[in-house]
Amino acid sequence: MKQVNLLVHGVPVKLTTDDPDFFEYVRDNMFLFISDSSAEPAMEITYRNLGKGHYTIQPESDMERIGLELWQGPRSILQRRRGLETLCRSLEGGRLSIEARFHTLRERSRLRSLARGIARRGMDEEKRRHETCHYVARQCLHLPLFKTLLERRGLALIHASSVARNGKALIFAGLGGSGKSTLAAFFCANKGWSRMSDNFTLVCGDRVFAYPESPRISADMMNLLAGSHQGREVYGKVHLSEVASKIPETAEISAIYLISLGESAKIRPISAQECLARIEAMNDYLAEFPEHTYLRFLGEDDPRAHNRKVVAELLGRSRTYRLVQSWDADLDETYRLIEGTFPGTE
Repeated sequence: MKQVNLLVHGVPVKLTTDDPDFFEYVRDNMFLFISDSSAEPAMEITYRNLGKGHYTIQPESDMERIGLELWQGPRSILQRRRGLETLCRSLEGGRLSIEARFHTLRERSRLRSLARGIARRGMDEEKRRHETCHYVARQCLHLPLFKTLLERRGLALIHASSVARNGKALIFAGLGGSGKSTLAAFFCANKGWSRMSDNFTLVCGDRVFAYPESPRISADMMNLLAGSHQGREVYGKVHLSEVASKIPETAEISAIYLISLGESAKIRPISAQECLARIEAMNDYLAEFPEHTYLRFLGEDDPRAHNRKVVAELLGRSRTYRLVQSWDADLDETYRLIEGTFPGTE
C-alpha cells in the first residue's frame, strides 16, 4: 500500500491505496497540496482496486437500504455505483473516514455486456485506467473534500475555471462546452496568467482558493495554445500537464464572467442578482457538487444554503459580466474584450 498526505487549505488528508495508477493520478493532480505533515487527518481515505469481481463491502448492522444501491446509517453511507463501492463514515470532530473498492463488474445481461464491450473497443488499457482513476478521485477524494472544506473553512463552490496574475483573479463560469477551460488555458499559455482551478472553483469572502486538477480542453482547441503541450485524453477531453510552482494558493477576485457561445464575441456588465441566479441554475443543472451525491445523506444540514450565502456575498463585492464567445474560437478577440475589465491585474 502507498500513502500520500495532503494539506488542502488547512485541511489534512491521508490517502492510502494499493493502486499505483491512482497513487500517481492523485500526486499529479493534487501536487500543490502534497505535505509531509503528521497532523491528525480530517479525512482518511483507503482505496483498493480489486479488478474483476463483485462488491465486497457489506452494509453495517445499523444501516437501512434507501435506494437500489444505497444504504444509510446514523453516521454513515454506503454507495455502490459503476463498479465502485464507497463506505463513508462521519467521525467525532467532523472527520470523515472513506473506504472504497473498485471492481470491473461483469454485466448480468449479455446484451448490456456486449454493448459495453463495443463502447470500450479501441480504448487502450492506459486510457481505461486513467478514466477509472478520474472517476474514483471524484467520488472518494474531491467531493468529500469539498464537503469538508465547506464545513471547516466555510469555502463555497462555483462551477468555473479561474486564473490569476499579480494577486488578482478572474473567474470564468459556464456549462460544459462553453469554453471556460479553453479560455483559462489560453490566458495561461498565451498571456502570462497562472491557472488556479478548472471545473471546480473554491471561493470565500473576496478570494478564490486554488484547486488545481489537470486542465481539460477539447483536442481541437490544442492548436490555440502557445508552445507545446502534452496530456492524456479522458472522457473526450485532453488533460494537460502543469507545474506546481506556477499556481498561487489564493488571490483576490477581480471579476467574474458568465460564458456562453454566439456568432460574435461581446461583453456586458450584469447585476449580482442576475449572476447569482445564473450560477445557481448552472450548479443545479450540472449536479456535480457534494449536495447532489451520496454525501447529501450524510448529515442533516443543507450545504446549498451556505453555498448561496457565500457566493451572494462574493458577487456583491465583485464586478460581474456576461461574456459571449464566438463559435469560431477567436480567443485573441475574446481576450481583447476582457482586457479592459480587469484594472489592477496588469
